[in-house]
Amino acid sequence: MARPRKSSILDEFERVREPDFEALAKVVEEAKGGRTSLDFAALCGVHPSTISRIRDGKMLRKPISDELLVSIAVNAEQNNGEIFRDLLKAHGVEPRRGVTIYSYDDLLREKMQQLIYQSESYGVYNGNDSNKLENRVISNASEIILRELYAKGQRIRAMDPKDIAEEASHGVLKPALCDFAIEVNDVKHDQFEIREYFVLDGTSQKAIRRLEQVLSGAYLIHPIQQGIKLYTILFDTIMYRRLMDSLRSCRIRDSITLLLLDIRSRETIDSFEIPML
Repeated sequence: MARPRKSSILDEFERVREPDFEALAKVVEEAKGGRTSLDFAALCGVHPSTISRIRDGKMLRKPISDELLVSIAVNAEQNNGEIFRDLLKAHGVEPRRGVTIYSYDDLLREKMQQLIYQSESYGVYNGNDSNKLENRVISNASEIILRELYAKGQRIRAMDPKDIAEEASHGVLKPALCDFAIEVNDVKHDQFEIREYFVLDGTSQKAIRRLEQVLSGAYLIHPIQQGIKLYTILFDTIMYRRLMDSLRSCRIRDSITLLLLDIRSRETIDSFEIPML
């Protein structure tokens, strides 16, 4: 049996055999779909010749990188979870002993987030882009939220988070200053409510620490009394479910909702409001 290969993004897997380049070529061709190799390579963040060599079965010297494998699955035209599973099989790796993969779709979402933080080549990469990756993630989140609200016919207005911290929250929430904020029209009462959005991205510890800041800040200033609702955004399904399970039995005075977004499909796929008193 081949020696297990060290990996930073596929820690749940180990190498059990050499890659099957012929099978890999077939899966990559399916992932590419009706797009050109040039377009697909741009989405995956690699040179078109790399995709062409894989499709021709000529990637013979060494396995493709784990990061490229994830990027191919993320950018597959359809059946992303199935593509991810088939790519891993062709890659010659299997789950480590004791590891059970219940959903390759959920696992791929988690790996996509790791990939975003490891490389700025996720999606169509512009080498001249000087924006920080964290700002790009926040921009993705706000775009999804705003588009969904517009689709519902909501009247909305963007707000400056700093103004909210100073005027509405009196600076108490400054340690957990929201990433973006909007006013949304309440049609029933013909008035606007303020919504503050916090992106809980990055490592698990970072996300939990930020949620703790949001909860403690809300406890101090009672934002619902000021017409403020808080929303915490996650992209990691596993992290979202863990937080949701731990918060089910809580009772709080304010409106704090967890939102699970999917960057690839550009939509909210689940939400959970922490029970209120």
